[in-house]
Amino acid sequence: MTRPSVAVIGMGDAAALDRCLAALAPQAADVVVTYDPAIDYGDLERHPGVRFVKNFGQRSPLELASRAIQETTHEKVLVTKDYCVPSAGWVAAMSRALDHSAAVGGAIDVPDDASDLEWAFSIIDLYRYASPIPDGVAPSLSVYNAGYRRSALERLDLDWRTHFQESAVNAALASREGPLRWVSDARVVVRRDVGWMDAVRERFELGRTFAAKRTEYAGLADRWKWRVGAPAVPALMLSRIVQARGLDDPRLRRGILPLSTLLLARGGGEWLGYLRGLEDSD
Repeated sequence: MTRPSVAVIGMGDAAALDRCLAALAPQAADVVVTYDPAIDYGDLERHPGVRFVKNFGQRSPLELASRAIQETTHEKVLVTKDYCVPSAGWVAAMSRALDHSAAVGGAIDVPDDASDLEWAFSIIDLYRYASPIPDGVAPSLSVYNAGYRRSALERLDLDWRTHFQESAVNAALASREGPLRWVSDARVVVRRDVGWMDAVRERFELGRTFAAKRTEYAGLADRWKWRVGAPAVPALMLSRIVQARGLDDPRLRRGILPLSTLLLARGGGEWLGYLRGLEDSD
């Protein structure tokens, strides 16, 4: 079995990075961390053998993901974020799955001791990936916990090298290469210590970038449909989370205030992205 490269998207802090790389150290030979140069990771020599790439001028999650994948060298590329802790055997399980599929992914969990803000910040994107997940066809994948065959990515007629728009990439891979696949024994745990302002800003920017890049692959009718429907995004996402978690979930009740706030930020970002694209990017 060929050992894969691991592309780590750097958006957290030094403590998060240390947890992630400590989990990967006994598992992977080729680890690349691509990160926003505004992050102070401290002395990087404490992680010998790991390659660190500062992504000047590209700081959004989609930009960092695209650069991280490009910086790896092997045919099999596993992707995660620096504030995720992969389980023991994660690399081996994902690598085995990539022997038979072009794109795979596993469970993504928020720990029980996460703060209400941390839980809300993560669950917006991750509610559909909570454990347990079975082996089999996956309706979607997330770069918190995903694996790709490089040759399959290279065959896509998409600009994933600038912004890794995972929904567009995964849909194209499923259409061209066959179904996306779940890997039941390849779990990561998300630990993101985030403040209110940073959480709101990041959710807004992610929504804006997502919408702007989504429109690049769509016709005029779809673009106008998304623009008109964007104000309903927060309510739609909240209903999906409630459906997945259940109304009696105590975590949902405790976290409803930060969850609602961050959903409004995400929806506002999407609306602006559909209207104006990335013309205001700095």
